[in-house]
Amino acid sequence: METLINMGFTDRELNRKALNKAGNDIAEAVTILTGPSYFNDDVMIPNEPIPPPTTPLAFIGPLTKEQIEQQQQQQQHMVR
Repeated sequence: METLINMGFTDRELNRKALNKAGNDIAEAVTILTGPSYFNDDVMIPNEPIPPPTTPLAFIGPLTKEQIEQQQQQQQHMVR
């Protein structure tokens, strides 16, 4: 547990779940914790669809006018 905390995984309950699933193998627990199946302290069922993100994945700040226009153009092309 302390190794995971020292690595930056500070959620003890989530760490415990990952360690249990990994048979106390730290490397495997890290793989589980950084994989797509863990989020918000919950384990997703493998056949459960992953919900779409609620925010842009690489949002850094407010969009410029040009970026907004580009997004609108891309959305129009997707609709067609």
